[in-house]
Amino acid sequence: MKRRFLHVTKLAGLTLVATVTAFTAVSDVSASMSSPWTDDTASENNTARSQVSVSFQNTTVSLPFPPRMIEGTIMVPGKAVLEGYGYKLTWHAGEKRLTAEHPSKLGLVFWADRKEMEIGGKRINHLKTAPYLDKKMIWLPLRLVAEASGLSVTWDAFHRTAFVSDPHALPQFSVMTKPNDGTVASPMPLLKYMQENMNVDVRLQLADPEFYKEKTTVLFAAGDPASIMLLEDPYQYNDELLESLAVDLTKQLDAYPRLKALAGNNALGGRVINGKLYGIARPGDQHDAPFPAIRQDWLDKLNLAQPKTMDELYEVLKQFTFNDPDGNGKQDTIGLSGYTFAAGLGTLTWVEQAFTGSPDRFSMKDGKLIDHAAAPEQAQALKWLAHAYRDGLVDKEFAVRTGEQTQDRLSENLTGLAAMSVTEAAQLSAGQAVWVPLSGIQATSASPAIAPWKLEGNGMYIISAMTRTEPGLMLNWLNRGYEMTEKNEWGAIAELGAADYSAINHLFGQTDMLKGNQSVAALPANVRSTYEAAVAEWRKTSYADTTLPQLNSFWSQGKYADLNNKLVMFKIKVIMGAATIEEWERYIATLVASEEYKLMIADIHTHLAVPAK
Repeated sequence: MKRRFLHVTKLAGLTLVATVTAFTAVSDVSASMSSPWTDDTASENNTARSQVSVSFQNTTVSLPFPPRMIEGTIMVPGKAVLEGYGYKLTWHAGEKRLTAEHPSKLGLVFWADRKEMEIGGKRINHLKTAPYLDKKMIWLPLRLVAEASGLSVTWDAFHRTAFVSDPHALPQFSVMTKPNDGTVASPMPLLKYMQENMNVDVRLQLADPEFYKEKTTVLFAAGDPASIMLLEDPYQYNDELLESLAVDLTKQLDAYPRLKALAGNNALGGRVINGKLYGIARPGDQHDAPFPAIRQDWLDKLNLAQPKTMDELYEVLKQFTFNDPDGNGKQDTIGLSGYTFAAGLGTLTWVEQAFTGSPDRFSMKDGKLIDHAAAPEQAQALKWLAHAYRDGLVDKEFAVRTGEQTQDRLSENLTGLAAMSVTEAAQLSAGQAVWVPLSGIQATSASPAIAPWKLEGNGMYIISAMTRTEPGLMLNWLNRGYEMTEKNEWGAIAELGAADYSAINHLFGQTDMLKGNQSVAALPANVRSTYEAAVAEWRKTSYADTTLPQLNSFWSQGKYADLNNKLVMFKIKVIMGAATIEEWERYIATLVASEEYKLMIADIHTHLAVPAK
């Protein structure tokens, strides 16, 4: 059986201390141990052992081997623990004696195979279990070593885990969240404020937003998640899996009405399973999602107005591609850039939305389930994209580009239109480039204007089932952070800077994409007013009552993921001219008539608990 032991990782300049457990992989570090610590003739201690774990909290100790329970005493590698506590060690091989000296703590002396020790020169006899030599190291009783060093030890019999902590240290826990604007700078003044005013030591992880979902999955698979984890998509794990990963917070949330309301609201990003609360939505602006932004400076140069319909937009893209909008005398610009990701067309899904009227594949209308992929409007969207691709108005590499590559292309100032957040558009508006969000776009002048919509909300916090920190402590911290955001109390803290305010938005949400948005605030007044007008127009449109974010798990890892992937690949074939619209329509007709599709629709109705129609 493989085993895992405590290790320390560094992320964003902060330390994350993982729990020691006796269940997972150890590398043999004996080669690095100096000879005074070795006893090559020592054999495995034959005393009965049982699986046991040690969690070092508020301390940075790294054990080379898992702890052992011997005769009711937890034994640990002495050199690793004592040096981790700051002791200087001396080994006296002839006497099998270890002395440990510390500038501010009592000196310690241990003898291998003798049930005695010294603390500050005072002899203690009749130890329950004697130190011993094994694995080329001396093993010592955990509690005696920890308490002699001024630390406290508590025992969790149910989890068979000993918790070692500094009683004078602040409670410590780790938090992983997604930096929506990509800022991962370490907010040290903010963390210091939390230590001094919220009495917690938060170890913050800000992961790359482009690969955030993959990062969370890797950490769970490795058994090393943060104590509080933000799930970008509340439905990325099915019910059974989430129940095993997250703590049931139902009873504890009674003490936090604010958090309970967010946990019980699926539309905002909470998660309820069989009446139990497992996830707390991070507050956010549901209109703060990628949406077409356009080069206003190019429109001005070419004397063009902002397009309102998809036909008008097509003509603008032609001008952007062929009429030298950047004035460099070269035909090197492109009308539309984008990239695909997840289970759809990625940053080109707004084209589908313009024709179908829905930001998601499925929606509910008058109690009826609608699959927009099978509707005629989907074929119209693909026809528009295929036409634009054929005419050279769309980046030829959109199907294989990553988000980072697309961002690089936008930074080169060679693209006229792309889907992005308001913050990203403002950040790109530097120098001569002026990006502004479209206030809306319509399939035709008779169609309703669409608006950006964040289907998954602003993410959902869970408390990891693997944490050894009291959930109430973390809920109290999260509740206070949300409260300070609601009351705008963060702005009164003079020592906080840009990185701190960015981290506050990452941690506690931003319910208004413009409020406190430093990127937008830095824009010239006339450009900023364009942003404000666009957002005001978007707020007239809501998809809260029609979209079905709870179906995301069907596509991300569900049994219909492959069926959906094939559908997406066929869309891309049509766009790139490898298949015709007529072939798409035949494909859809065959798909809808298939038993697998019928089973999927039946499963969706069961999942939604609505009658099939």
